Amino acid sequence: FGKTAGDATNYRKAEWGRPPAPGAEESIAQAESAMAQNDYPLAISLYREAISKDSSIPSAWNNMGNAYYRMGRPREAIEAYEKAAELEPKNADIPFNIGLAYYRIGEVQSARRAFARALEIDPNHSLARSNLISLGGLTGETK
Repeated sequence: FGKTAGDATNYRKAEWGRPPAPGAEESIAQAESAMAQNDYPLAISLYREAISKDSSIPSAWNNMGNAYYRMGRPREAIEAYEKAAELEPKNADIPFNIGLAYYRIGEVQSARRAFARALEIDPNHSLARSNLISLGGLTGETK
């Protein structure tokens, strides 16, 4: 079912849209390095450090969600993804990740809604479409 959360939405520096607050950029760079080494607890700590300096960076919230998801902590991932979605509501990959996390905890209806939201934002999001079909969500049951 689907694919690993975060594979579609690991932000890079160029995608931040604006420079982060002083000090946040270094913490994010270190967190990305920790993610690459599968050191998710360290990555979470570093993303939290960045967020304490600038809480308006959607990539920090999203990627922290990815770290939680990969640690098997989907509820905490959802909280981080939801904040990222508030900050960047037009990014279809974020509700896609939310859907994966809901699916992991067995909340199929919530997963359907999240995948449907991803498709509302980007009708060509093939992974969201595939997952929604797998969950029977393209039969009018997405609301």
